[in-house]
Amino acid sequence: MAKKIKKIRKKIQGPLEIMAIYGLMAVVKCLPLKWARSVGSSLGFMAYQVPSIKKLIHANLDVAFPDMETKESREIAIRSMGGLFNVFIEFLWFKGREKQVEKYIEWDEASMSFFKERRAANKDKKPCILLTMHMGNWEVIGQSHYTIANETLTSVATQIKNNVLEQIMYEGRTATGAKITHEKGAVKALIKSLRDKQTIGLLVDQSTKIKQGGVYAKYFSLDATISRSPATFAKKFDPDVFMVECHRTKKGFYISYNPLPFDYKECGSEEIYSAKLLEYMESIVRKRPDQWIWFYKRWSSYISSEDKDKYPYYSDLDRHAE
Repeated sequence: MAKKIKKIRKKIQGPLEIMAIYGLMAVVKCLPLKWARSVGSSLGFMAYQVPSIKKLIHANLDVAFPDMETKESREIAIRSMGGLFNVFIEFLWFKGREKQVEKYIEWDEASMSFFKERRAANKDKKPCILLTMHMGNWEVIGQSHYTIANETLTSVATQIKNNVLEQIMYEGRTATGAKITHEKGAVKALIKSLRDKQTIGLLVDQSTKIKQGGVYAKYFSLDATISRSPATFAKKFDPDVFMVECHRTKKGFYISYNPLPFDYKECGSEEIYSAKLLEYMESIVRKRPDQWIWFYKRWSSYISSEDKDKYPYYSDLDRHAE
């Protein structure tokens, strides 16, 4: 009986998901952006009430801000969850009108001017890497880059199991000139773009296992993993490297393109480069903690069993670390 119920559930799950997605998109697209965001914030608030979600978020906030007052921690957690839902809500809102996204963006003029001058001088000489984090709305970066740079941006995205949602996301992401490659074969696609002196985008605030190319460095005083990819690419291709920040504002979004305050030559190794990158990302999160996504197992492993009590409840001993 249980197997039959499971089969029935699998058959109806897909159609129900599709109906929910199109229903939500229909509602959202009828609203002004401000009201659509209220929907996302409300969904985020409801999600925050789920005990497992609340536990994970506050475990991370306790690591990053151990002395923070409970009230402030709760406010950051709720806004963070609202921001997570609004990434999708805003994506649906702009679906079919992606080229209008620039109307809702305020650009940091100084950083944009520097970026354009640097790329104008180096476009045929060296590639470019745009680093970004799960802050504000990172999807908007890919949708708006061609507008300001007039160049293709190649990024990696996880393939979604629901084919309809995957198609919606793919169309929205590529509508303004971006190129999306899925995780399988992504490294080859990124290397090809770099060899062709093109621009790639990397989300760099995720936890990466050692056996998958990760390296440990300090993040909010605890060892955490980060992908070696930015350091490896910086070492091999000597690219222009910028950290792109997209913050949510009342009007829409505020975007800045800032060069990293260090380069590979002064670091001398992938480990030092990665450590400096994590330190730089921490400084960004500290400025706007409510815009970063705390609902993620960022400190998923620790190196020594002696450190177990310092880490969140979800962390495990990394037996692959040296």
